[in-house]
Amino acid sequence: MISGSSYPTANLYFMQVWAIKCWLRDHEDSSDLVICDMVEDMNEIYEKYWEEFSDILAIAAVFDPRLKFAFLEFCYNILDPSTSKSKLAHVRKKMDQLFGGYKKDTSNVASTSQFSRRNVPFGYDGSYTYFSQKNGTNGKCI
Repeated sequence: MISGSSYPTANLYFMQVWAIKCWLRDHEDSSDLVICDMVEDMNEIYEKYWEEFSDILAIAAVFDPRLKFAFLEFCYNILDPSTSKSKLAHVRKKMDQLFGGYKKDTSNVASTSQFSRRNVPFGYDGSYTYFSQKNGTNGKCI
């Protein structure tokens, strides 16, 4: 999915990179020493590249109409609830800097619409449940 070239994938990178980090975190204390060593090495590489690309991947996820900032909040809360708000503020600041010259009147807010559960991509179920409970939207996209 990440290396696909015949279809746009930028909006999916954040989810995939986040899933890798979750897997690494879940296997840090594995009873298998080979897995532990592998996770340690992979964490070093992950942190190096995540630091360089996390902002742009997060912005691409925000542009996906299914995800938005609520998805970032969900992902950041899973990884580290204590830094979630500061990470969201950082991404919002980057987006403000990027699009500051293009600000327009946002008085017209788009209405929410129903989404079909069968159109939910693999791995997104937990985030949709989180959004519905958090915002009381009962399954409506936010």
